[in-house]
Amino acid sequence: MVIVRTQRSEEFLEKAVNSGVIRVMDVDAEPETLARVIHLATRKKESALKDMEDMRSKGLPIPMGAEALAKPSINELTKLESIRVEEVMTREVLTLPSKATVSDFFDEMVRCHHIGFPVRSPNGEIIGVVTLQDAMKVPPDRRKNTLIEDVCSKTVIAISPHASLAEAFDKMTKHDIGRLLVMDRDNHLVGIITRSDVMNALRRTI
Repeated sequence: MVIVRTQRSEEFLEKAVNSGVIRVMDVDAEPETLARVIHLATRKKESALKDMEDMRSKGLPIPMGAEALAKPSINELTKLESIRVEEVMTREVLTLPSKATVSDFFDEMVRCHHIGFPVRSPNGEIIGVVTLQDAMKVPPDRRKNTLIEDVCSKTVIAISPHASLAEAFDKMTKHDIGRLLVMDRDNHLVGIITRSDVMNALRRTI
């Protein structure tokens, strides 16, 4: 994977591609490659956060700006208290049937660009959440025959649409997850909210 930040880099990359030095693949046609790139990026972030916690426990200084990436400041949390989950959640929630296979998960990941989906039973009940991390544990040669219900997390961690983003962030941090299902008082799925949704909402207040 190559990250291009400047016009000069873009021109250099174009020449490299045209000359055959760099091979370009369509991620829509290479779900396995896309999955590995995303998985590695996620693990790198998790490793960085763990390093920060180790530094904090040892009383070592944390690099400027890094702290903000891990946890909002008190002032930022106050702003999050004033925003409701229903204001920023995604209302059209894509779910996967429990009888879908892990291969189906990768197909949907490429199509929708999501790395986690609520899992529904044959009667429509939400029974868990399946993520890229779950799917990557299944060897490639077993993915067509492995059902989502056999690898997904059966713990449904949800939040009310009327809760604050501060509460949503706290719950995600407590359970070490990147998304929450939004359920109404009748336990119906009405949305989904991710850590990125929370941080994007915070940036809009600054």
